[in-house]
Amino acid sequence: MNWLSTIFSSGASKVVDSVSKGLDNLFTSDEERLKARNLLQKAMNEYSSEMQDKVNEQMKLQVDVIKTEANGESYLQRNWRPITMLTFVFIIANTYIIAPYMATLFSVSLVTPELTSDMWGLLKLGIGGYVAGRSIEKSIKVYKEGKQ
Repeated sequence: MNWLSTIFSSGASKVVDSVSKGLDNLFTSDEERLKARNLLQKAMNEYSSEMQDKVNEQMKLQVDVIKTEANGESYLQRNWRPITMLTFVFIIANTYIIAPYMATLFSVSLVTPELTSDMWGLLKLGIGGYVAGRSIEKSIKVYKEGKQ
């Protein structure tokens, strides 16, 4: 289950719990309360399933974009994502490894830029997108092989 599904499931269960507590005040008999809770749970399960389908569809579209880029005619079209990620890796390595080592080695004081949360967010997104894309790609391949 991915992070979006986890967040949704957590939020949905809180909503169901809150509404269930409210149902106790609306209905007088235990049978009515149980029936209402079951209907609510069924609706939430269906909605959760629809949300998961949408997340899966979105991830498949992202994989399709990456595949299209990887099979593109231009070198830049095929490689801009890896180049961008390698640039981020270099910036991080320079900031935390190379520059401090060189400053110590040559006894100089260097000013290194602070890496913002936006930079880390882009790095996480890039790596996460790549890992998720590869995972989905492999899963689809295994699924198709299993159907044959």
